[in-house]
Amino acid sequence: MRLDIEKMVYGGDGLGRLPADENGRGKTVFVPFVLEKETVEARIYEEKRSFARGQLIEVVKASAERVEPGCPYFRRCGGCQYQQASYAHQLEIKAQVLKENLRRLAKIELETELKVHASPPWNYRNRARLRVQHQGEFALGYFKFESHELQAIEQCPISSPLINRVIGELRELGRAGRIAGEVEEIELFAGAGDEQLLVELYGREDMNRAVARKCVDEMKAALGEAAGVVAFKKAGLGHAAGEPKFAASAGESKLK
Repeated sequence: MRLDIEKMVYGGDGLGRLPADENGRGKTVFVPFVLEKETVEARIYEEKRSFARGQLIEVVKASAERVEPGCPYFRRCGGCQYQQASYAHQLEIKAQVLKENLRRLAKIELETELKVHASPPWNYRNRARLRVQHQGEFALGYFKFESHELQAIEQCPISSPLINRVIGELRELGRAGRIAGEVEEIELFAGAGDEQLLVELYGREDMNRAVARKCVDEMKAALGEAAGVVAFKKAGLGHAAGEPKFAASAGESKLK
């Protein structure tokens, strides 16, 4: 189905409309990876009472702001929504979406332009939370777009250089069998100077303290950039839902 994209909305989708029918104005369709004023071919894969969702098939008429994404995992990985746009236009989209949400939800009409404080277009993110795959070949990554399936990555172009180096080091540790199979997620937080980081491990409920202790000690020793490593495990019955339990730590708890 051919759609004209009217605008971008919160979450990264573009808004188009189905053809008008006997009930009046056409139903709203949300399509990811498009830009406003583009004409696209999309496949409608979900239709609700008041809206529908579409999958981008082809860009028929591209925006002048469309660029080639800088990440090889874009559209497969669920971590980014705007890499099809130039970085300057990404900032414009986010400002427009914020203003519309303030107008629509909070009933606030801004009389001045938003002042945007831009980061560098790449390597700006100082935090990354990675899923861990132990079955088959060890891998690290994010969830695939609209999925709970792992998208393995070698590097993340929006994460800091330090985080990318440590992703490579973790991959080598995992492939050498030096990351416990109970570890399901690893979160990396880099300091302001991108010279040291904190590592948080999130394990299964059955990860015992001896395994957690060994894991944090070995990882602290193996990662020269890690100021501290802490392990948590999923809480069992009787604990707050979703709140992990402390298991072990090594090194600092804060970055200086």
